[in-house]
Amino acid sequence: MNPEDAQRLGLSEGQLARIESKVGSVIAPIVITDDIMPRSVALPHGWGHQSAAGLSVASQTSGVNVNLLAADGPEAIEPLSGMAQLTGIVVRVSGMDTTSPHPARI
Repeated sequence: MNPEDAQRLGLSEGQLARIESKVGSVIAPIVITDDIMPRSVALPHGWGHQSAAGLSVASQTSGVNVNLLAADGPEAIEPLSGMAQLTGIVVRVSGMDTTSPHPARI
């Protein structure tokens, strides 16, 4: 996340945040960097299998499953390419209150 956005939202390095799209949400730690343009975020793709019962190899992988933020179905097709839209997803970032499992709306 860009430093300007982190400051505007009251977020700090390492703080957990909820990243929400219109179809899903994930929780990830904030990393603040000038390498990201203001008003955008980057979330590396992880597989999100940490709590996968019976998947011994997959449960060892780290990171959140960013596919949870992408819509599916015919209405989710990117019109110019005819492909699923897996980037450029509109999201809202909210800081997490560490005393509660619910996000603190910033």
